[in-house]
This record gives sequence, C-alpha cells and structure tokens, in this order.
Amino acid sequence: MRAMVSDYGFPPASGVRFDSSSSSNVILLAYCDPEFLFTFRLTEKSDVYSFGVVLVELLTGRPPLMGDSDCFDYVTTEWAKTMFEQGRGSVILDPHIPRIPATMIVMEKVLALAVLCLNREGKNRPTMAFCAEALEQISEEYTLLLFGPHDQNR
Repeated sequence: MRAMVSDYGFPPASGVRFDSSSSSNVILLAYCDPEFLFTFRLTEKSDVYSFGVVLVELLTGRPPLMGDSDCFDYVTTEWAKTMFEQGRGSVILDPHIPRIPATMIVMEKVLALAVLCLNREGKNRPTMAFCAEALEQISEEYTLLLFGPHDQNR
C-alpha cells in the first residue's frame, strides 16, 4: 500500500504561480513542509507534514489558518499541538464530533499521530506507511470500544 497526499502545499514545485494579492497563497503554505520552504526539496516526509495538517483539519473542523484574509490570528496546527502537549487535546475537537468515551479515546490517538506528522524536522516524522497502519489500528480499536469483541462462533 502506498499513500500519497497530492497537491497540498507545493505549488512552486508544480509550476503554479502565486497571485501576490491572494490570501489563498498563504493558506496553501500552511500545508507546506517547513523544510521545503528553506531547501525547495521535496522528500517522502514532505507529504507526511501535509497529511498532519489534514488530520488536524479533520479533528478540529477548522482551516489551517484562522482569521480574516488580511491578518491570520493563529495557525490551527500550532494551537492543536500546544493543546496536545498540555494534555488538553479534547479542547480542539470539532463540536460536531460526539463526546462519547470511545470517540474521545481514538481522537486523542489521531491527534497524537497528527503531532508526529507535524514535526518540523522531516527525519523525525513517521512514514506514510506507518500513518496508514496507525489509522487502521485506531479504526479497529474504535470498533472494539463501540461494539466489543466480535465472537465468530455465534
């Protein structure tokens, strides 16, 4: 299995030109691997960073940058990482996500995975294969928490 995040955060590499008056350029950069901004080299870990941004979006229900188009108040991923590090990961969850124990347990694990993906140094990020396996395990755990073990002899 090979996972890929496509077209997140790398318009310079794809030849897309920036419109200097557009706030959408800043939003695209929110998905961009911080190392890429300095080296202009993409690695297999560049997509992992972008994937971490997407995971945080899914958990929070918020875009990667918050504020108006002229002044973004904060970066959602940094806020999520701070809350996780303070042991307050549940604070970031989208209010539409049910606050049942099973959901809270697995969402904390997804947030932990997102924080790993968002490491500033690519060498310290997991691989996409690791991410896929982790999400599969989290999904299985969620099913067990909701429905209990499945007895195949019934």
